[in-house]
Amino acid sequence: MRRSTGYESDKESSSDFAQARMYSLAHRRFTSPEPFGPWAMSQDERAAFYLVPQQWNRYAYVLNNPVRLTDPTGLEVYDSSVSE
Repeated sequence: MRRSTGYESDKESSSDFAQARMYSLAHRRFTSPEPFGPWAMSQDERAAFYLVPQQWNRYAYVLNNPVRLTDPTGLEVYDSSVSE
């Protein structure tokens, strides 16, 4: 079953599979850190990363703003209020 986030639901573990990591419904957070961090970024990306403290929490979901933001792959935040 897919949830509103687009993640596949795993009933055995009560978690959602977000492609790159698992999201715990009971704890309402990811159970593993973001697989990519500042060490995998260019110098410019790293500078921008450090300007947004919400990004420092590698276990957070969509910068703690699930109303406006989504993370369909578990790797990157997308602004759902911006149309392409």
